[in-house]
Amino acid sequence: MNKSTVDFKQRLKNAREMSWGHFGREIIFFLPGMFYYNGMRGRYPGVSITGAKCTLNCDHCQAKTLEPMIHTEDPDVLEQKCVRFAQAGCHGVLISGGCDDKGRLPWKNFISAIKRIKEKTGLYISVH
Repeated sequence: MNKSTVDFKQRLKNAREMSWGHFGREIIFFLPGMFYYNGMRGRYPGVSITGAKCTLNCDHCQAKTLEPMIHTEDPDVLEQKCVRFAQAGCHGVLISGGCDDKGRLPWKNFISAIKRIKEKTGLYISVH
C-alpha cells in the first residue's frame, strides 16, 4: 500500500472511532414522509422551499422529486407547517427544493425560520 492509502485508512479509522465515541454505534433511519414502505408512510415529511420549481431540470430528476413534497415557498408557512408536523408526532423534516441556474437554493430567506423551528420543536431537521 502506498503512503496516501495508509494515511486515508488511518484517518477513516480515527473518524469512525470518534463518531462512535460521540454518537454510539447505532444508526437510526427514518422513512421520508413522501414514501410508503410496507403500507406505512414515513413520519419525516419532505418540504420544498421552491415549490415545484427547479431551473436546472437535470435529466436524472426533471424536478419530479419535488412533486410529492409539501410546497412551502414562504418562511412563515414553513415554520407553521413544521410546528404542526411536531404536534402530529413527526420525527423530523427534510427541507429541500429545486435549484436556480447556479445550482443553489434560497437558504438565506429561510435561515431564521429554520432556527425558530429548531427552537420551538423537537424535530430533526435535514437540509438537502
